Amino acid sequence: MSFSHSKSEQQAELNKLRFVADILDTKFKGPFGFRFGLDPIIGLVPILGDLVTLFVSAFIFLQSVQLGVPVVVQLRMLLNILIDQLIKIIPFFGLIFDVMWKANTRNIKLIETFLQKPHQTTSISWGLVIGLFLGFISVAVLTIYATIWIFIWCFMQFKTYH
Repeated sequence: MSFSHSKSEQQAELNKLRFVADILDTKFKGPFGFRFGLDPIIGLVPILGDLVTLFVSAFIFLQSVQLGVPVVVQLRMLLNILIDQLIKIIPFFGLIFDVMWKANTRNIKLIETFLQKPHQTTSISWGLVIGLFLGFISVAVLTIYATIWIFIWCFMQFKTYH
């Protein structure tokens, strides 16, 4: 069930969210035409800055729930936020990544696309989520396999020398 009952109410809510995302991600124009917002600037304040921007990202996410965005699209939104927050913690590279990634703008695009083309957005989201899940499982299985192989190889080496 969506928060808004009419398209105009949905559009008004989306405009508010777009405004917030613009302030955080694209408000200012930098050299060579790239855009940035307050997110990387606020993020310069250790811990507190990242928490503030995380709360704003969470607000946008929660509003998407109110707008009726399905769980699978919400998972994509959470993934955008997670990537943003994890990479931010890497000194210097995290700042550059934060300027480029623009998680809030990505999430607004997902909401907009869902409201315009709900079936297509949901299908693409399912494909991405399933693909990422299978990729994660594959990496986990390969890691376990490699760990067992290395353990056996080390054991054989130890046994050969003793």
